[in-house]
Amino acid sequence: MHTKNLYRISLLSVMVLAMTMPAFGQIIYGQPSSAGLQMIYSSWTMKSNGEESKLHQMMFPISGLAALGPGFEATVTLANSSNTLNFHQKDNTLNGLSDCRVQFSHSFYNDGVLLSGGLNLPVGKKKLTRVEEWSVLQRLSYDYFDFPMSRFGEGFGFNLLVGGATMLGTVRTGAGLMYEYTGTYQPYDTAGDYNPGDILSANAGADWRSGFSSFSLDGILTIYTTDKFNDVNSFKQAPQFDTRFGWIYSKRTWGLNAAIQYISRGHNKTYLSNSSPKELKIFGDEFIIGGGTMFRMAQKWSLAPSMEARFIAANDQPVGKSHVYTFGADLGRTIGRNSSAGMGIKLYTGKADADNIDLSGYQISAGINAGF
Repeated sequence: MHTKNLYRISLLSVMVLAMTMPAFGQIIYGQPSSAGLQMIYSSWTMKSNGEESKLHQMMFPISGLAALGPGFEATVTLANSSNTLNFHQKDNTLNGLSDCRVQFSHSFYNDGVLLSGGLNLPVGKKKLTRVEEWSVLQRLSYDYFDFPMSRFGEGFGFNLLVGGATMLGTVRTGAGLMYEYTGTYQPYDTAGDYNPGDILSANAGADWRSGFSSFSLDGILTIYTTDKFNDVNSFKQAPQFDTRFGWIYSKRTWGLNAAIQYISRGHNKTYLSNSSPKELKIFGDEFIIGGGTMFRMAQKWSLAPSMEARFIAANDQPVGKSHVYTFGADLGRTIGRNSSAGMGIKLYTGKADADNIDLSGYQISAGINAGF
């Protein structure tokens, strides 16, 4: 492996782009081959007009990384989750696998250029029951929630990614492009064939250091083509622009970090039979601000408290504005040279739909990653 990995140092270009598509994993050059297993339990409670509903998820993601040669690696990810929605004293459930994602990545020219390609292998749960399972999946996808698994089975797909990074004086800069295709599949047991639109993402960013501080700034533009049901146009998601600014202050035994993010979304198009498409802003813009600290203890232990605030604007459905506050902490321990274990907790509180819905929740996680 290269020791001067420009992507790993700058956290730019396709690394940033891949972080927006967690289903395909991230570029992690310089790491040894490894395998990881996690347990993540999430629980949310919603209260509105005297009624209460609860949504729980138990998720087990597994991942693997194979170092195939200098600047060449492969990653694989797969997850299973059990989900329960309790509403009106009735439990609806949705249990099953995600699709399996495999990604191959190779760097060239002293890690100045990266090429990557991946496959979405359709082993996940599809053909959901329209009433019970779909109602659970729909709520998992609400934008004010933080469930780690809200996608299950889809069609066969692939992605292609290219990026470059270079130094401009003391500033590291990078840019990348990614194309993602997902094939046709049957999402519900009583529905026809659904063909999601393709996705094209472009990003550019820079980072620089000053003393013990490092700063990063990047922007990501994502464009979607039209979804189709039974070869008929049904929906077109609006373009999205994601801007992020981050700061890290790092000393030998402790550190600080802070980040600001703004996600701008346009108006989506919904196609109705024998009529022009109707334009609605289904997903509101988001403003996210957060920060945390990190303490290294006794060389092998680390503790990282954190907090975050998310503010989601109203949309045209209409759903009013929402806000969620997160307070968390992660405890980690290194095991030998290439392995680690950790656990974490998050507490959530907030309101949704212009204060009409009270939100509360928590997430508990534990995992281990073993290097080879």
